[in-house]
Amino acid sequence: MPSLRSVLASSAISLCAVAAQAVELRGFRGVMWGDAPAYLGPAQQVQADGSVSCYRRENDNLLFGDSPLEGVRYCFQRDRLFLVILDATVGLDSLMADFRSGYGAPDVYTPGYARWGAADAALMVDISAPQPGAAAMMRIVANDYAR
Repeated sequence: MPSLRSVLASSAISLCAVAAQAVELRGFRGVMWGDAPAYLGPAQQVQADGSVSCYRRENDNLLFGDSPLEGVRYCFQRDRLFLVILDATVGLDSLMADFRSGYGAPDVYTPGYARWGAADAALMVDISAPQPGAAAMMRIVANDYAR
C-alpha cells in the first residue's frame, strides 16, 4: 500500500502536468485580454458585426515564430479584447509547429484542425485550414471576455 507521502507526491506531479498543458497567455503582443481597442495604438477597423469589432494594427509584426502571416486581427466584444486571429500564409503543419514549440502537443488533433485547451476553458487556441496545403488560421479566444 502506498504511503500518504507518495500519494501526495504523485498527485502534485499530476497536477503540475495538467497545469503545464493549459495554455496561458495574458494577452497578445502587449494587449491584455479585456483591454479596449485604444490599447492597440494606430489601427484600422477591418470588421464589425453587432457588438464585435476587429482591427489590424499598423506596422504589426507579420511573423508568428517562423510562420509568415497575412495579417493579425484583434477582436473586441463590447470594447474588450477577447479574440486574436492570425491569418497565415503557410499551412496548418507549419503554423502548428511554431505554436507547439512553446505550448506542447494539442489536446485535439484531426487533419485540418488542432486545438489547445477545452472549448469552454479560460483560454482556447485552435488552428485550422480549409483543405490540405491551404493557408491556416489561428484563433486565440479568451472565453471570459467572449460572453
